[in-house]
Amino acid sequence: MTARPRIELATAAYLRRLNVPSRTSEEEMGAADAREFNRKALVAEFGPQPVVGAMADHLAGGVPVRVFRPAGDAGAGPVVLYIHGGGWTVGDLDSHAGVSRALCALAGVTVVAVDYRLAPEHRYPAAVEDCEAALEWLAAHADDLGVDPRAIAVVGDSSGGNLAAVIAQRATAAGVRLRCQVLVYPPVDSRSRSKSFETMATGYGLEAAEMLWYWSNYLGEAPKADDPGHSPLAAHDLHGLPPALILTAELDPLRDEAEEYGAALVAADVPVSMRRFAGTIHGFFRMPGTIPLGRVALESAAAFLHSRLSVTGPLRSWDDLSFEVVI
Repeated sequence: MTARPRIELATAAYLRRLNVPSRTSEEEMGAADAREFNRKALVAEFGPQPVVGAMADHLAGGVPVRVFRPAGDAGAGPVVLYIHGGGWTVGDLDSHAGVSRALCALAGVTVVAVDYRLAPEHRYPAAVEDCEAALEWLAAHADDLGVDPRAIAVVGDSSGGNLAAVIAQRATAAGVRLRCQVLVYPPVDSRSRSKSFETMATGYGLEAAEMLWYWSNYLGEAPKADDPGHSPLAAHDLHGLPPALILTAELDPLRDEAEEYGAALVAADVPVSMRRFAGTIHGFFRMPGTIPLGRVALESAAAFLHSRLSVTGPLRSWDDLSFEVVI
């Protein structure tokens, strides 16, 4: 008999509130209602958000983006393209603004968050196309934005991590050199065949059945399993990709496939740092106000970005930041 994994205290408290008989899954809600629920829930779970220097909305080749600038921004510094999670189905610039603000304030970098089109109304490859358009716009308008086009990183969590991995592959193939990539518990294999997908299938926040629903929304009924455009693990050649930080959660159905992707990058001589957070679940990265390990993960991502992007300003800790309540 396999022993149940140990759950850290804040995660256990969150799961007790979540795992009640009356819980309605996002699949049961349907995409439209799930989006509104998700936006409110994620803002609440993040808690007070870090104060940044400035925020402004733009259109990047028709794709909405939000630019977050650090306090005291002197211009011409590094920039991060941030791609939010939500199973390609939910999430927007507001639901994940806390993550964008945190990376901006901690690492001292400009962050450009992408509001890509969502499934099932807009299936693959719409989200990929939007993220590529945002990256192209960012590079083309670097002078206007006051950022360095030679110092661009891509960051994504969950389905955003999937898109970040895809964008890193496609950019490299096109001769665009990104400084680094940060992939936070990304789904990288549409076949969902890993051991953790079985052992962590239910009771740990993200349900395996819910993840399959997300994949179905994104790809439709008959996806091509070996297409690296949606399943980065299927890529035949990973050589030359930018250095990667991969963060995973022990109690996550997606844990093993994300770590397998990290191992594949290592085998292709890509510099990789991997960190598994024990006792916690998928989503903790965007929940620092609910699961304090999220603060540690955000600090880890910021430290990696600060180093790889050669940021000249100071790297800050969570305790260094100022916060404001966002409703």
